[in-house]
Amino acid sequence: MLLEEELSAELSDEDATNLIRLLFASTRKADLEKIVPASDNKKKYYTKAQKDVFEISKRDITISMMRNYPQLPHKFMSDKAKIHHLLEIIVHMNLERDSLKRQDQNFTSAVLLKKKAFLKHGVKEALRSRVKALNFCAT
Repeated sequence: MLLEEELSAELSDEDATNLIRLLFASTRKADLEKIVPASDNKKKYYTKAQKDVFEISKRDITISMMRNYPQLPHKFMSDKAKIHHLLEIIVHMNLERDSLKRQDQNFTSAVLLKKKAFLKHGVKEALRSRVKALNFCAT
């Protein structure tokens, strides 16, 4: 839906922003991060089976995202409300997977889009997410 040329009548700009936030929250959840901070600040311990499920979901999200991920930041480059969520998604993806080495062109285009977005926007929050993503890609 987000990659269509024109946003449909059913999908407003606000709906597209909310979908991108949901996508970002899903990748964070797959990376075992809490979407909403807990009030007790206790560290949660997971069983081996739970960790395996999270690793599989992280792998699945990464593989599916690398197919279409470079087109999303390219499409929403001018929208400051959406771009920083899209650029921070790469931090939560499992890029060291063997299957991603074959998709080196997608990874390169994603990094180039981050560079372009970094130079285009001067918003403090957006710049922080770009620096975090570029730092992650460099390591």
